[in-house]
Amino acid sequence: MTDLPRKRRVSVVLFEGFELLDVFGPVELLGHVPHVAVDYVGPHLGVVGHEVLGTGVAMR
Repeated sequence: MTDLPRKRRVSVVLFEGFELLDVFGPVELLGHVPHVAVDYVGPHLGVVGHEVLGTGVAMR
């Protein structure tokens, strides 16, 4: 019997005004690592993002 590798979970903390590259650069890299799942954590439900740039991530 072989032990299957456990999936590792990485939580990315988002806050109002975060820079997209600061978040999604590392997330893109982690997407290529086997057995890693990425979660996003924010201060509230709804869109967390950058008001000036009009970008964000929807928290559910």
